[in-house]
Amino acid sequence: MGDKATHLIPPPGKAHYLARIVSNIVNPVVAGVFIAGLVAYRALNDPVLTFKWFGLTVFLTVVPPLSYIIYLVKTGYLADIFMPDREKRIRPTVVIVAWIALSAIVLAALGAPLAIILILIVTVILIGSLLGITFMWKISFHAAIIATAATISLMQGASQGWLISLLVPLVGWSRVRLGRHTTSQVIAGCIAGSLVSVTMYSALRLYLGI
Repeated sequence: MGDKATHLIPPPGKAHYLARIVSNIVNPVVAGVFIAGLVAYRALNDPVLTFKWFGLTVFLTVVPPLSYIIYLVKTGYLADIFMPDREKRIRPTVVIVAWIALSAIVLAALGAPLAIILILIVTVILIGSLLGITFMWKISFHAAIIATAATISLMQGASQGWLISLLVPLVGWSRVRLGRHTTSQVIAGCIAGSLVSVTMYSALRLYLGI
């Protein structure tokens, strides 16, 4: 019952198109790459080293899974790249988690900095937590990842932390306005993202001294 929100979609209008723009631009991939890059830069404290390893990490962990999701869209398995149907989220999300875990092993073998490996481990834990919830209930990945980005930015004392925090309700509104999620699914995503990010980032900061 709580998985479907399409009956809540108001008639298309300017607000609908704004919601679509926000949802497409501030998506889990963009928000996730941003916050991972911010943490990597703070941990490595070397622009060249960060660009080298984080660039390789993004290419390795984003391009293949995204290509796989696009393939699933092209073949009709998924409605779009944001996987609106809960039941059909499970298979690609399992693949994404497994791929990121495998990428962490490959990067470790290549001699990647420990900070990069730990960031990937945290990513696996976060997405894995959302996957576990998805088996039973549809939770907003958009809300979870932007809440994670906002929480970690604030914990790092980043100047853009408060700006990112303002995106949290905006992204949540866009998902509800588009009928992709109910308000409770968005709130649950925000809570899950914040709790996991606080726990994981606190451990990461203690381990890396950032």
